[in-house]
Amino acid sequence: MGKRTESIAVREYVDLRFAELERRIDLGGDDMERRLGEMNKFREQLREQAGSFLTTDKYEVRHENLTERHNNDVQRLESRLNNLTWKVVAVSATTTLLVSVVLVLLSGALKL
Repeated sequence: MGKRTESIAVREYVDLRFAELERRIDLGGDDMERRLGEMNKFREQLREQAGSFLTTDKYEVRHENLTERHNNDVQRLESRLNNLTWKVVAVSATTTLLVSVVLVLLSGALKL
């Protein structure tokens, strides 16, 4: 009867260990399902986000348009600056001439 009792004890131990392993496998499976669900949510977020990205073709067209507008603005501003520079030169020359004439007239009037 000793061997039979020993055999039952071993059998109970194996059954307990087997049940424990099955429980752990179930827990691991649940955890794996949860993680896969989170990964699927993340993948969906990435897919949605990718839909809002600007494609290279659209970027190039928009960038070319912006570059053209920028270049036109620069040319227009350079032209205005050039015109203003010549106006400043003209005003300075006129002012110098007027001051010179007034000085000549004043010096002639003081000699009288």
